[in-house]
Amino acid sequence: MNCPHLQLKTFAPSVHGLICHGPPSTLIVSSPRLIVSNPSTRRSIILPKIDANHECIYHHMGYDPIDGDYKVLCMMKGMHVYQRRYLAKELQVFTLRKGNSWRMVEDFPPHCLCHEDTPDLCINGVLYYVAMLDTASNHAVMSFDVRSEKFDLIKGGPDGDLNPKLTRYEGKPALLFPGSDYRINLWVIEDAAKHEWSKMSYDVSSTSLIRNPYFHHCVFCTNDAGEIVLAPDFVRTKTFVVLYYHPKKNTMRSVVIKGIRDRKIPLWDEASYHRIISVFSGQVDNLMFL
Repeated sequence: MNCPHLQLKTFAPSVHGLICHGPPSTLIVSSPRLIVSNPSTRRSIILPKIDANHECIYHHMGYDPIDGDYKVLCMMKGMHVYQRRYLAKELQVFTLRKGNSWRMVEDFPPHCLCHEDTPDLCINGVLYYVAMLDTASNHAVMSFDVRSEKFDLIKGGPDGDLNPKLTRYEGKPALLFPGSDYRINLWVIEDAAKHEWSKMSYDVSSTSLIRNPYFHHCVFCTNDAGEIVLAPDFVRTKTFVVLYYHPKKNTMRSVVIKGIRDRKIPLWDEASYHRIISVFSGQVDNLMFL
């Protein structure tokens, strides 16, 4: 797919078949534009300009299965609070329909996105993303009801600056991250309303994962088969390997994907060239016309 703008970065997964691309949060643009793409039809649309007042932005996309609406949530960074992180100065929302425009979200809790490369997640009309509050540096999970446009903080979960990956495990939102001594930690939100979590930790030192250089330099997610998916977050060689670890069976399989780096690279640029990779599971075909 060809994107009409350069410097676009995608960490967000597919949301009911569509993907939202935008500029990296480190790039200050006076009127940034977001692009929504449909990989099934290979068509894209450019959303109206955002009045960001030269602020850096984060963006998320959610889907409401009741009304069939796609909504894009855009967060403008504001007050500095901790280690170059900023609380949201303002939030705007856009409904993916013809003739619509960006609308201000009037009521939202003070928070910010924790890490740009931590993907969001939409399950049953609720958008989840990892956030940081104004009171501590620990992670929190923020939920946004796409239909009502209401926010809710899910308390609990792992402590510390761990940069976890938000994923889906057995139909529930979960945080996934590598631990020390070749362990994979999984925190599952069992009941968001009651702030109930379950924690699982898997020792993979006896598997071939311990010999794989991707373990501490990879992207994580899970698939519907209950496997933990590991893949490198960049490509410097022609071989791209995706690993599938089943924690309950303690088995691992690997898949080599060809064609990711087929185009010719000048010899003078071979050492420095790499391509940023985002890996997600659960892509569905959607013939929606954009």
